[in-house]
Formats: sequence, C-alpha cells, structure tokens
Amino acid sequence: RLTGFGGKPDPTMDPTSATKHIKLCKSNPDGAAFLDHNTYSVVDNEYYKQLLLKRGIMEIVSGFSSDGEKFMKRFGSVMVKMRQVGVLVGKEGEIRKNCRVFRHHSTCYTRYRGLIRRIKINVPM
Repeated sequence: RLTGFGGKPDPTMDPTSATKHIKLCKSNPDGAAFLDHNTYSVVDNEYYKQLLLKRGIMEIVSGFSSDGEKFMKRFGSVMVKMRQVGVLVGKEGEIRKNCRVFRHHSTCYTRYRGLIRRIKINVPM
C-alpha cells in the first residue's frame, strides 16, 4: 500500500500516516516496523482504531474487511495449519512470566533477511 500505486501510496490511505510509514521503512534496514505506532508494547485495540482512520498498511486487512467469506475461508485454512504445529515439550520450549526475559541458554527465533532462524541465547540469570 505504500508504494504500489505508481511508486506512490494508496490514495485511500491517510497521507500523513503513509509518509510516516515510508520514512520509517527507509530508515530501518531490515524493513521491520510496528504496525501499531501508538501502543506497540501494549495488547489493546489501538491497531484497529488506526485502521478505521485509514492508517493501516496491510492490504490483507482491507480485503478481509470487505469480504467476510474470504476471511472465513482463510481463517479456516490457518486453523488447520496451526493444528500441525508441533508442541515444544521438556527442554525444547520454555514458558516465561515476562516474554521479554529469556531463561539461561534460551532458544530464540528471529527474522533475518526474510528467513526465520533459530538461535541460542546465553543470558545471565
């Protein structure tokens, strides 16, 4: 939505928000950015409020909001895929009280150049 209209943002998107997102993406070498700039560290509905103000950047949201059947089909297929995800047991996984704090010798998954990589982290207790 930011550059897919002849190199310009989607005309239905809030222009101020589009400019902000473009600058943010250009300044961040890996292209990662928070979708909710107001309360990115809090679980709330602010992201959806921003969508109503035409500040969302994900085209999929627009598509799903205008086509309920499309959403339900996609949601169903994602639920089937989630069922196939293996559960980590024993020392393979970890349960944390604070998701930002890793246990000693923790395994973490990170995105680097579009790939998901598994890394070991040694964090002092």
